[in-house]
Amino acid sequence: MVRALTQLGRYEGYNEGHFLPLALRLEQVVHAYYGKSARDAAPGMKTLVAHIPQPWVRDFLQAGFATLLRSIFPTGHWLDKTPGAEMVRAAPLMRRIWPNARFIFMRRDPVDNIESRRRKFPTFDFADHCRLWAEAMMAWYHVRDTLTACSLEVDQLTLARHPDLVSPKIATLLGLPENEAEKLQKIMSAVRPQTTGSDPQAHVTLADVDWSETERAIFASVCAEPARLFGY
Repeated sequence: MVRALTQLGRYEGYNEGHFLPLALRLEQVVHAYYGKSARDAAPGMKTLVAHIPQPWVRDFLQAGFATLLRSIFPTGHWLDKTPGAEMVRAAPLMRRIWPNARFIFMRRDPVDNIESRRRKFPTFDFADHCRLWAEAMMAWYHVRDTLTACSLEVDQLTLARHPDLVSPKIATLLGLPENEAEKLQKIMSAVRPQTTGSDPQAHVTLADVDWSETERAIFASVCAEPARLFGY
């Protein structure tokens, strides 16, 4: 998705971001700090913290992130790819900082995802692969209703098999003019998504994998509910 959108020419961005979740962490730190300082921050107290309300700090931090990203991407058209549950949880905050933001949630069948991760990150425990997939999916499940008007879910296998159906939805979400929408469709038909094997249209099922009984039990325990919620 990142390669397709950057090839379009409209958007700037890096292969991966890993910076924006910091905004959510800082907001959580501020919230916790003011919670512990409730007595000192109470109205009427002769303290500095009582004269700097928490919303001021929140707005200051959000404005700071907007300024930072504007300095990196002065055109105002940029994208960020940061995988994982923390970034998903930060999406509502991202929308507050950038009201015109659009979100594309890339999701994948759990067996395909776990098998791909095992090849890419062989030192991770099997349980970690399951947990990371499940956490990201559940994070999206809990925030997506707040982003309905500005987001799109794209399944990896659907993208691989039907890019001609996915690209118009992306073009509509992003408000692309007709010429760029046509260009995006051509790009997405040529740029293939990351796959578990050599065939982007292949799908790995539970019957195909050589997982142990213990691994299958972990998978069922951790991934069954998010898989059900997303129709996998």
